Amino acid sequence: MLSDDQIRSLLSKFKESDSYKKWHEHRIERYKSNSEWINPDSIKKLTDDELRQRFLEYYKGGEGRQTFNQIYRDRIVRDISLFRKMLLHLLNEEIPIEQRFRDVVDARGDHHIDGVGKGLASAFLMDFNMDKYCLWNNRTENGLNVLGWKVYDWGDDAGTKYVKVLSALKKLRDDIAPELKLTFDDVDFFLHFISAEEEGIRLVQDLTEEKEIIIPSPREEWIQEIIEENFDEIIGNKLGLELYEEDPESSGSQYQTSVGRIDFLTKDKKTGDFVVIELKCGKATDSALAQVLRYMGWVKENLAEEKNVRGLILAEGIDDRLKYAIKFVSNVEVLTYKVLLQIARTEAEKTGERS
Repeated sequence: MLSDDQIRSLLSKFKESDSYKKWHEHRIERYKSNSEWINPDSIKKLTDDELRQRFLEYYKGGEGRQTFNQIYRDRIVRDISLFRKMLLHLLNEEIPIEQRFRDVVDARGDHHIDGVGKGLASAFLMDFNMDKYCLWNNRTENGLNVLGWKVYDWGDDAGTKYVKVLSALKKLRDDIAPELKLTFDDVDFFLHFISAEEEGIRLVQDLTEEKEIIIPSPREEWIQEIIEENFDEIIGNKLGLELYEEDPESSGSQYQTSVGRIDFLTKDKKTGDFVVIELKCGKATDSALAQVLRYMGWVKENLAEEKNVRGLILAEGIDDRLKYAIKFVSNVEVLTYKVLLQIARTEAEKTGERS
């Protein structure tokens, strides 16, 4: 976990970064424009066609903060009266935010619309009032993972999770570096910066000097969980992949099929092709190849349609049988990983050494 001093240093460098200077004004302008219609008074006055058009424009670009699944765009406003009621409920501050968020985001919530997940609901809230509400999406999760912050329990409902995320981001905004006068939009950009921007990733690496000790993986389930929680940093950004999503509330991790459970079902960000990832603890054998080919066949027949399907075996090592078998399979790749135990001095110890 990064210390508050380390995070303060990162926040200061972020505000001086080229990325911040390039995008800050644009994001503020979009917030001002969005807040003109994302408020109860305007929502009540807009005609059905005006409200639908405002939403479609808003959803298409994600306002430069996030990418929405366009499959759900028209479905969300299919019944414009339900959409209007959902928005008004979400922005009704006479109701506790935990309840409002749960009612809208949970699949069984009273005001839930298929396609509205935590990213869209929290975007509406932040564009309604940036002083009170933050954005919460996968980029937020990735940034919090970089900081080493475990914000909520997986068993919490959506409303409870959002309140805990809001509290964590308030700490970043108000407590750690109040002199920077950050907004919730700045904090959202910061979390993306340190987890996905090359400049930010490098700053984190430079800040955490470390001694690396290679250790064997304790168990496959543990590796699976680590990769799932940090997918973009470990796999996605390096290989251009993203987890497959059937709906806003599910991912391609531990994807269940009739022929077994796929460790990670992903898609190529550029081509849209499916990539089946099979994870192995220790050395992988040729049985892993048979397994991934079986999953690839199922994906091609049931999901891929005209898209291609590739395979990836991710293991600590590979034995000779797999090395020979893979030579004649062009659409399956084998990559290796290692688990590191990182030892680093604290900032206080470094200061003590120099005194």
